[in-house]
Amino acid sequence: MGLIILISLIILTGIIIASHFYSGWWIERLIGKRHKDIQTIYETGKMPEHWANPEKNMISLMNYVRKSKLMVDEDTREEVYESLESALTAWRGEDENKNKDKDS
Repeated sequence: MGLIILISLIILTGIIIASHFYSGWWIERLIGKRHKDIQTIYETGKMPEHWANPEKNMISLMNYVRKSKLMVDEDTREEVYESLESALTAWRGEDENKNKDKDS
C-alpha cells in the first residue's frame, strides 16, 4: 500500500514538473515571441528576420498590441502601435520603390 502511494506521488510530481516546463515553453512561444518582435521593430524599425510575410505579420502584431492587456498603460500602447504603423508604412514605401526600380 505504501509503495503504491509513493509511486503515485512520484508520478504526480513528474506530471507537475513537466506541465510547468511545457506551459513556460508555450507562453514563450505565444507571447514572448511577439514581444521580442515588437521590441525589434520599436528599437530598430526593421522587420524581424524570421518573418516570411512581413505585411501579414505586422498587421497581426498591430492587432495584438491594440487588444493585449499586457501593455503598461494606454499611452504605451498608443506609442508602440504608432511605431509599428510607421514601420509598416515605411516598409510599404520601400516595396513600392523596389517595384518601380524593377519596372524601369
